[in-house]
Amino acid sequence: MAADIAGSVFGILSGILSDFLAWAVDVTPSVIAAAIVIGAGWVTGKAAGFLLTKLLIKARIDSWLHHQGLSPALYGKKLSFILGSLLKWYIVILFIGQAVYLFNLQAFSDFMQSVLFYIPHLLGSAVILVAGMIAGEYMKNVLLETKLPYRDLVGSAAKFLVIYFALVMALSSAGIDVTILIDAFRIGFAALSITVAVILGICFGFAFRKDAEKALKEWKRKSG
Repeated sequence: MAADIAGSVFGILSGILSDFLAWAVDVTPSVIAAAIVIGAGWVTGKAAGFLLTKLLIKARIDSWLHHQGLSPALYGKKLSFILGSLLKWYIVILFIGQAVYLFNLQAFSDFMQSVLFYIPHLLGSAVILVAGMIAGEYMKNVLLETKLPYRDLVGSAAKFLVIYFALVMALSSAGIDVTILIDAFRIGFAALSITVAVILGICFGFAFRKDAEKALKEWKRKSG
């Protein structure tokens, strides 16, 4: 009885091992081909990203941002490196998508096709967000150069709102519902406008008060 059970277990294990080996032999060419495609994609993407980075450096885009006082917008990262990295990963993902088709797995292939269709939207969103960060830093610098009281606070608030608006646009470009974020942006923009109006009103009030006091003193002197 024990021998029969052992023989049955051995037969089952042998069948599983045989099926696994058959599957491995069948799928090995696809794995090798996919590895070659992914490797080629990595090399191509890295080369393209490196080339774009070098071209942007040669165009002195990073130096221009530094001289304009906009480099802090990217928190220590260089724009040339960011754009080069985006291009590199875009190409790598394209090659990965092509490698998936080699396995003849329809469900997985359909999933990767959806991902590949979505990738350009994500890259566009990233570009919008980076542009918003730079624009926000520029807005802050412009306000800091004015004589507006509390310009540090107002400049930081304006920078935040510009970046927030860029984030909303980026998420919308990625196909995400941003209705709530748009309403929040409207409230924030209104609050900033009111704050700036109050500050300007106070400034004009102080200026007119000095003129009024001067005119009142002049009138008293003439009347006396």
